[in-house]
Amino acid sequence: MAINAVNLFPIVEELSTHYKNNLSNRFLRKALNQLTLSRSDWELIDDLLESSDFVRMQSYSYVELYERIYACAQLVDKTRTEIGTNIRAFAGVSVFSGSQQTDKVLLDMAVSNFASNMSIFADAIHNLYLKTVEEDKAAHKGGSPDFLRVPELKNIGKMLVG
Repeated sequence: MAINAVNLFPIVEELSTHYKNNLSNRFLRKALNQLTLSRSDWELIDDLLESSDFVRMQSYSYVELYERIYACAQLVDKTRTEIGTNIRAFAGVSVFSGSQQTDKVLLDMAVSNFASNMSIFADAIHNLYLKTVEEDKAAHKGGSPDFLRVPELKNIGKMLVG
């Protein structure tokens, strides 16, 4: 069943903006690319968060949206377990000089705020998941909602909370 829940779109848009500005920026992308996420997981994440055209989301089924949410939850979980507090080392901090001082300050800010920005991202993913489940249940009144068909979702709370 295709999603027809316009109240999910602003959540995805907010999530996308936060991801682009605070997690997948030029200072932190190198660290994120070192995570052991599969190529298909990265494609699902990019499909949900890097797309500027959320009209495409209307053609997702609930199962497809759950797959994308789960991939984002894996990003959160793997970031916490594989990078943890060593984000500075993974980001490839190098020596800056002269005109690059602005970049050094921006890098320091990105690294310093990484943990809190990842927590905000995790909370937003959790919010999207809960709202999607709510919409899924409403769309399948009397029937079986699609989230029951994705067994991996039973671990999503643990993955997002850490």
